[in-house]
Amino acid sequence: MVSTISRVESWRTEMSAPKELITHPVSSAAAADAGAEAATSSAARNHPNLTIARILCPVVLRLHLPQMGGWIALAVIVLLVAWLAFTYNRLVGGRNRTQEAWSGIDVELKRRHDLVPNLVETVRGYAAHERGTFDEVTNARASAVSAAGRGDAAAMGAAEGALTQALRQLFAVAEAYPELKAVASFQQLQQQLAETEDKIEFSRRFYNGNVRDYNTSLQTLPTSLIGGPLGFKPFVFFEPDSGDREVPRVSFTPPAGEPPPAAPPTTPPSA
Repeated sequence: MVSTISRVESWRTEMSAPKELITHPVSSAAAADAGAEAATSSAARNHPNLTIARILCPVVLRLHLPQMGGWIALAVIVLLVAWLAFTYNRLVGGRNRTQEAWSGIDVELKRRHDLVPNLVETVRGYAAHERGTFDEVTNARASAVSAAGRGDAAAMGAAEGALTQALRQLFAVAEAYPELKAVASFQQLQQQLAETEDKIEFSRRFYNGNVRDYNTSLQTLPTSLIGGPLGFKPFVFFEPDSGDREVPRVSFTPPAGEPPPAAPPTTPPSA
């Protein structure tokens, strides 16, 4: 009986030994996990920002890159709009300055055109036989007035050059009449015309300078890419005709079959 009980106890001991070997590792792993969770919970309790960072960091990484791309695109659009506005305002300012400079030329040319008829009539009183010169001056003035009405700078330059040549012929004729040169009205008209010519030359240089600056800014990159679509066009320089630089030829020999000129009057013509 005693031996039987001993064998049973021995078998029970052998059967219980493997169970302890199997359950020991499991209990160790569970204990390790429990310890890690306890440590994490303790750290989270001591530092709550760590838990927030663990939650938000993946979200921020997913959202940050798309937001950066959107901000970059927005910055590019803002810079492009700012450049367009600056370029447009600069071209508008250049166009307005050029138009203002042209108005200065237009005013002086009108004044010149108004002086020419009075000058012709004054000279006609002393040199009535110079009909060809008078007709040339009158026709040149009419062409200049017509060109000014069209507003074509190239045509105006040619017409004004022809008028300048005709006026030089007229003054050359007046040199042959000392009595005419002594008339106060002629001297006054001559002085006013000379002053007007100086103002026209100054206005022409000022206008051409503005045209140069405006055309240069309009025709250079990248402004040239948007200038045309926005309605900006280059201006034309106002240049005198090439004949304006030529020396006039004056001949006092009357044509064949025409009687010689009469002697000039000793007194100014009556009004």
